[in-house]
Amino acid sequence: MIGRRGFMGLGLAVAGAVPFVPLGTLAFAAREQPFLAVLADRRFRAGELFARQAEAHGLPVESIGDDFSRFWAERLHGRWQNLPLGLAGLTTFGPFICLQQLARDHGMKMLYQGKHRTLDNRLSEHVLQGPAHLVEAVSGGRAGEWPLGFAQSLAGSAHAGAACTKTLCVPMAGTPEDGVPLYSWLIVPRTRQA
Repeated sequence: MIGRRGFMGLGLAVAGAVPFVPLGTLAFAAREQPFLAVLADRRFRAGELFARQAEAHGLPVESIGDDFSRFWAERLHGRWQNLPLGLAGLTTFGPFICLQQLARDHGMKMLYQGKHRTLDNRLSEHVLQGPAHLVEAVSGGRAGEWPLGFAQSLAGSAHAGAACTKTLCVPMAGTPEDGVPLYSWLIVPRTRQA
């Protein structure tokens, strides 16, 4: 005997109105920030740490370098036209600035951004802007662990909150990233309350 929920789900699936999704999955999706992908530039130690932590939390990680045009053409452009989903990443400046502009054109906004760079091979500087809990997650760990804090914060369900800006300089942990600044960022639909 089919239950009421099964009957309703089956009826919708057969009618083609929406794809069949178990009700438990819908409830989970409503609680979580839906991400199309988390982009990571694994050429850098911080990018590799970020990607591994995001994967450990079940986030869909895509490895990219300076050229993300294939990802844009094959996965992102069409998806953002139909259903804007969140996108997060740890990349170099090129993908960061391009995605910031493309997001604006598709009803999305940059909710959080951080610039991470090496100063004189002994200090790393982090300039962070966004919801306080994201800024604290990135800045609150030990030196060199900021990529882990960022990935862990993305796995949480709420990205709203009071905005803040924070600049901090901490002793370098490990080797410098060849003088290349990295950018951590979170893009969400513009209609989302932040």
